[in-house]
Amino acid sequence: MPVKNVCDCHNPPGGSVVCEPHQMAICIVFNGVARRECQSPPAAQGAVLLINWALEKIMGVHRSESSPIHPGELEVLASGSYSRLDDSAVTFALPSSIKEACQRYQEENQQGEAAYA
Repeated sequence: MPVKNVCDCHNPPGGSVVCEPHQMAICIVFNGVARRECQSPPAAQGAVLLINWALEKIMGVHRSESSPIHPGELEVLASGSYSRLDDSAVTFALPSSIKEACQRYQEENQQGEAAYA
């Protein structure tokens, strides 16, 4: 049985998000209020599309499906947390499809290795 995808929310208010294994668990805390979401990635398997989808959800800014991906953005995905420009604290847990997309992208672009396991 697959393990649920779980992320802890920034404290305060704390808590966690529990999602299905194929979903991205994301918690966005703004002014002490947590918004907990389970986001299902698109069915498409293109690495760039999946990475841009995840970055858009995490960063809260529109990204096209083919936006260039920079090493710092891959580091955000590996970190599990992000501070938005509006001071929202975002924590997240990536599903395996996004982790695998990051690995594929790095291999294809020879940008080194990061811990997505």
